[in-house]
Amino acid sequence: MTQDDVKQILDVLQSPISDLETLLILLARPLESIGLLQARFQKYASEKLPKGSFSIPKHLPVIQMALLQNVLPSWDSVLHEENALEIVDQFFCPTPSASHNTGRTALEAYNTILSTPFNTFSVRYLSKLTRSYPIQTLFGCVFDSGSSNVAAIRWEDCVRAVISVPAKVANFCGHEHPVPDNLQYDTYITDLCSHTEDIIWKLSSPGSGSSSQGEFVKP
Repeated sequence: MTQDDVKQILDVLQSPISDLETLLILLARPLESIGLLQARFQKYASEKLPKGSFSIPKHLPVIQMALLQNVLPSWDSVLHEENALEIVDQFFCPTPSASHNTGRTALEAYNTILSTPFNTFSVRYLSKLTRSYPIQTLFGCVFDSGSSNVAAIRWEDCVRAVISVPAKVANFCGHEHPVPDNLQYDTYITDLCSHTEDIIWKLSSPGSGSSSQGEFVKP
């Protein structure tokens, strides 16, 4: 097995997929390689990707985009009927855990969704992300790893993305699609302010947060 395995997965996910088992294998192998595959799907990842061959910043956005634009429009109902939609959820809003890869995946999901033409699946996963990965959780993800300079840039990008969510959702939904309650503008901004206050409170508490982190929540 070589790096070509990853490329093949990416290529096939952007093409018509013949059957459910093939789809589950294609999805299970990348998730297994970054430690996000649930136990009940492990049987689909018996042939593992080479260690280190799958890169979250390089390869995950390609899969996320393929899922939004190619896979879900064709397979959403089948995945739902077969109780297998959770494997797709892991690529956008993974079950929270101690793994840094959960937060990294959520950060990439925000960026991918907001930079890809919207559809109903975009709204679905933004609603899930808003619940499971609010801004104070993203703050921890950004500053948990990497240099402070890199984290500063990533945090600015993160804030821009999060703030843009309700307007983009409203523009897509218009009068044709319902807006989830937690993405309604007033509710979203109220929750965002509350979560931002949590960040400021935590950073201002004795013995918590570094001064370098505090710089990025000052008005």
